[in-house]
Amino acid sequence: WIGGGNHTISWVYTNEKYYVFDFTDFSSMGNYNSGIASVIILDRLEEYYDNIPMHIYERNFDLSEIVLMVAFEAGDAMYPSNWNDPPHFTALTFPKEAEGKILVIYQKDPNYGVKYEPLNMNIPGWNS
Repeated sequence: WIGGGNHTISWVYTNEKYYVFDFTDFSSMGNYNSGIASVIILDRLEEYYDNIPMHIYERNFDLSEIVLMVAFEAGDAMYPSNWNDPPHFTALTFPKEAEGKILVIYQKDPNYGVKYEPLNMNIPGWNS
């Protein structure tokens, strides 16, 4: 998600359920027995915003700070190529090849969401 400390959450899909979890909570700064980690079991990924575990955001930010939450499979949809943080958020940009593979779970403002652009592979110093 973007906003509220920008975060990456993972999931496993099995037996027609999504098991959603946060690797950071599982490691908790190296304390693997901290007990704060949780796994949320959902029928649909779109339900995650409304079911974010309280301990994830109570410690650091207000849930209303999140401006966009999306789901994608890294192997298929690649990663975002550009974004800017709130309060100046305008879009989360993915390569054109990812179009149709990004699931928007939550979008605070319908004018600012996901956009797609051709991937510019010309990286100065790398392609010269």
